[in-house]
Amino acid sequence: MAAQFIVTCEYCDNPSECFCNPCQKRICTNCVTLHLQQKSEDGHEIVCNTKRKNKYTSHKCKPHADLECPLFCKTCDVPICTKCATGKHRTHDFDDLEERIDNVANCMSREQWELDYTLKPLYQKILEQIMFRMSTVRKHFRSLSDSVTQLGTVWHQIVDEVIVDVKNDLMQDEIDQLHLLEQEKVVFQEVMNEIHNTIKENSNLSSSKNRAKLLHYKSEIKSLSSIPPLTEFVPSQFEPKLPTKEILRELFGVIKKYEIVNLPGYTVPMEPPVKLSKCFLKQPVLISQFDTSFPADDQGNKVYDLVAVSHGRFWATGYSRILKLFDSKGDAIDSITLGHKSSYISGLADGLLLYSDQSDNTVKKIESDGSVQTLIRTGEWVPKGVTSSVENDGQKIFLCLHKKESHKVVKYNNIGVCDLEFEYPGDHHPLYITINKNGDIGTTDHHQNSVAVLDKLGHPRFIYTGNREIGKIKSFKPISITTDCFCNFLISDWSNHVVHVLNGDGVFLRLIALKQGIKEPRGLCVLGEGLLSVGECATGMIKVLKYLKT
Repeated sequence: MAAQFIVTCEYCDNPSECFCNPCQKRICTNCVTLHLQQKSEDGHEIVCNTKRKNKYTSHKCKPHADLECPLFCKTCDVPICTKCATGKHRTHDFDDLEERIDNVANCMSREQWELDYTLKPLYQKILEQIMFRMSTVRKHFRSLSDSVTQLGTVWHQIVDEVIVDVKNDLMQDEIDQLHLLEQEKVVFQEVMNEIHNTIKENSNLSSSKNRAKLLHYKSEIKSLSSIPPLTEFVPSQFEPKLPTKEILRELFGVIKKYEIVNLPGYTVPMEPPVKLSKCFLKQPVLISQFDTSFPADDQGNKVYDLVAVSHGRFWATGYSRILKLFDSKGDAIDSITLGHKSSYISGLADGLLLYSDQSDNTVKKIESDGSVQTLIRTGEWVPKGVTSSVENDGQKIFLCLHKKESHKVVKYNNIGVCDLEFEYPGDHHPLYITINKNGDIGTTDHHQNSVAVLDKLGHPRFIYTGNREIGKIKSFKPISITTDCFCNFLISDWSNHVVHVLNGDGVFLRLIALKQGIKEPRGLCVLGEGLLSVGECATGMIKVLKYLKT
């Protein structure tokens, strides 16, 4: 059945059963006494809604200026007086003018409600999504531009290496030719030396006039007349091959042009849903509070993360290697000792636990017998917030990863193989993570003081940076995040000692605070039956409170 438009009391959110005619105010039965205490020059007249009298300015008849118009001619679509009704309009259809104006006023009131609470938030969220997508597009194209620059650097290196190789080849050709010529030079230098020696010997023999030596003279001219072979070279040539700009562009890389997918418009149903605020208790009730006995780290933090399991129980982790299992009353049920401290834990559908181990950059699973199995290895990436979700093809694990100035969320299957990586704006540092029943992925960033939500395909839904309309409130400092059965997102605000509640579209619903106070909330988990468990990082206390009607 479609939800009905509810006219609420002007003093509270309850439906109004009464109306004060002089004051023109809607009142519920609980607030009648409060209204009667208000001073009014015209006094008060409390009636049921069916007997309400709206105050409107009088409407004078145009043909009969001294008469007011109590009727409305439906045929001519004009207000008329009693004379007009018995004269010119006597055969027409009439309505009571006050009744018609009341109907118009009620229609306006309903449209105003729809504008304020349906269309305005919807368009605001669409604009936020567009802004989020714009920042994602800028980041994407900066990344592509960086890739082109890096490829250009590689090309320059390759060209430099090719130049060196070609020069080396030329140098080697030069060395080879000079070596051959040097060998020929040695051969001919030896012949030259022999010629010089022969000339000298012949000259000495001729001058000596020694007949005996002359008789034994042997001519060397024949052997010296035989010229050794020479090597001739066809000169080396460099043939430059300069590719055209078009060929270089094709070799360098091709841009795959973006595609435009026009999503169809749609009509927003103009029947406002029942207010979700009706499901909240006006004032959360403290059910229990207890000390976890976790020691404090260097910054004084004790409790880090909470994760709910079955039967109203939940695990807690702090500055210790020990995970502790509590029930909603604060009774300690069980504990597990880990090899190293962990700030981030999550549950699996089969009741087993996951935790991020930053000592070796892994995600480990704790089996039912207490043994530990390494499920995911993240290499140089440091694992932080972790959560899980069941999809059509099995259980998925979502993990926040950090590496220097790089940040991302990765989805793994149940054996630790990467399925998908989610991109965030460059300034968003996902820390804690949760997934609601719609598959929307919410992450907190306590550096940029924001909450970013993507849909299950990785498309941005909204960014929440606190609600400035709340009043006196310090800067928003989100730490942990969880979700409830209504797909709401609950965010612990460390600096304001409260928990923010957003609906699945990012609309702020309310703050959760206790009269007893919540000191620097960090870990959160919803236990069911309207219960919320909050870990105070500074005190080491856990407070279980009821915030929903059940």
